[in-house]
Amino acid sequence: MVSNQEKTEFLHSLIEKMQRQEDEAIIKADIQRILLSDTDGGKLYKYRAFNDFSLQNLENQTLHGSRPSVFNDPFDSRLGVDVQSLVDAKINLKFDFIVEAFAEFMEIYIGRKELGDCTDKNKPIIINLMNSKQLRHFLNETSELSEEDLNKYLYAHPGVLIDIISSIASNDEARKKMELTNKMRPQLEKYEPPKGQFKFPEKTVSFESFIRSEGIEDDADEISLVKSYYMKQKPDDCDKASKIERIFSDIDTRINQAVDNAIYIISLCADNKNRLMWSHYADNHKGFCIEYDCNLDNICDNVALISPVVYSVMRPKIPWKSFIAADNLVKKEIDKDTFTSFLFSFLTKDEVWSYEREWRILVPSTNKVMDIKAPPISCIYLGALCSEENQERMLSIAKQLDVPVKKMVIDRGEYNLHVESID
Repeated sequence: MVSNQEKTEFLHSLIEKMQRQEDEAIIKADIQRILLSDTDGGKLYKYRAFNDFSLQNLENQTLHGSRPSVFNDPFDSRLGVDVQSLVDAKINLKFDFIVEAFAEFMEIYIGRKELGDCTDKNKPIIINLMNSKQLRHFLNETSELSEEDLNKYLYAHPGVLIDIISSIASNDEARKKMELTNKMRPQLEKYEPPKGQFKFPEKTVSFESFIRSEGIEDDADEISLVKSYYMKQKPDDCDKASKIERIFSDIDTRINQAVDNAIYIISLCADNKNRLMWSHYADNHKGFCIEYDCNLDNICDNVALISPVVYSVMRPKIPWKSFIAADNLVKKEIDKDTFTSFLFSFLTKDEVWSYEREWRILVPSTNKVMDIKAPPISCIYLGALCSEENQERMLSIAKQLDVPVKKMVIDRGEYNLHVESID
């Protein structure tokens, strides 16, 4: 069994490789490796109730793909929308030029670039950085330091950071952008540094906690709290507050509709003895469970990806930075941040669902295929409370498919299930 942290790291690595368009065989080997580590020999399971639809899928040896919007979890595959992430994205976008300027400065510092090769907008900042004796000394002193030691050095020598900030703030364009971003965020913290010392803020206060500290106690999400706060501050301008909320609601609807239209999802489980899965998806132990041999050579060509689901307390958020930069909420081209956000929305669930040990097969909607060819069926398990009538129906179908049938048995002393062969 692979830990949730390992699955998260795997997914990040997988997305990076997909974006770099690495060799398909390398990506396939990575998926196969984690599949074999998380399952019993690559076996994945589908829990079903007895009905005409499930038996038809079984007889046809197909798997049915569904839109995320029909799942029993209303959060499934929905990107989060909030004010905090929007403001953070706008601030990061405004300060991208600082990262770019500093990167060009470092290229000059290590001798890979000349000042004349730099962009005109960055030259004034780079010249100021080049003239900073403290910065040059810092770079000479810290070239071999670990990240932890580097942080200690910065705390002990705050003048370096002040010098960098001063170099940037001396540029008119930079100063305007910095002033603009200051106005975008409320003053959430006030502190007086000890005389002669440079103090770093120890925490970031969220919009929600700030608004609640102002006496807004509504049982509502952050967007509604912002509306309530605005109406409290400007009671004569309620229409504007309502309009802002409608804009966010419209964005939420449009983006998540696009996400829902993009994919079909097939959900499988890594465990055939999952007592909650038998209860929730196999008609309270009266249904059945199909075992599929999901070695990647057995996955049909219509599949875009097969991957474990990761469980988190944090929802994937709308990639505001991409949309702001493009000035378009539904882009035709998918950039790196958008691609990552979409994939994580399909493959991330609230941690309360972690008992499911879910794996997902993603089928792009461009294929217009709801049912795909299933991997080979290696066994069928009947629930512990399966009726004799349904057992006979299943034995008849399994004989045609040449697949063994076994039955789950309730342990008489412990919370456990066992597998019994049917003669």
